[in-house]
Amino acid sequence: MIFALQAKAVVWKGCLRDAETGAPLLGATITNTRSAQSVQTDRDGNFEIEGSEGDRVTFVCPGYATETHIILKGLEGVRLTFKLRMSGLQLREVIIKQRYKTIYQRDSADRASTYTRTMADKKASIASPVSFLADRLSRQRRAVFRFQRDFRKNEDIRFVDSRYSPELTNSLTGLSGDTLAYFMYTYQMPYDYARSASTLELRAWIRANYRDFLQKTDSLRNIKLPADSN
Repeated sequence: MIFALQAKAVVWKGCLRDAETGAPLLGATITNTRSAQSVQTDRDGNFEIEGSEGDRVTFVCPGYATETHIILKGLEGVRLTFKLRMSGLQLREVIIKQRYKTIYQRDSADRASTYTRTMADKKASIASPVSFLADRLSRQRRAVFRFQRDFRKNEDIRFVDSRYSPELTNSLTGLSGDTLAYFMYTYQMPYDYARSASTLELRAWIRANYRDFLQKTDSLRNIKLPADSN
């Protein structure tokens, strides 16, 4: 009978607050881990939950560290105050990358920004005869369109050079100096291929052309010049 009286459930009353500000915590979950009973705090942080001496009660509130307290004897009817501290926020891992991976990308963006207005200028449509004729006759307008054409052509060349570089070619072929320059001049990479090829395809292209280069070089060495008749 004594054991039964000790184990008799009682109503445990309390108030849950922020440990720093003392503000009441609304909507926190209070759980008796033995009975699995759960209640939530009201707008003033108050709660009431049944329990017996020795029961463990957990306090869970979003943004706060979870705490566990044990119901002690002699606290029936006493409203206790509990305080939770905010938990440290664990951020997801973020990899910071450079805006531009290559020098070409950075310089190309700078050039595009510098000549934005000039490159945005468009030729007049033939549907507007006056403007169309003005474009054809104006020396300044012709110079603008010539600059646009040359600018796009140079950008294509710079892009190819950024992928088909002497450093990469040297690392794959071992060529250097004039021989390297001659090889890259002889085997020029098309712009469309440089734009669409993966890094693996790019390397394969250089190696394939290098094998062809070696074969042709050996063939030239084996050519016997005719003897001098004099």
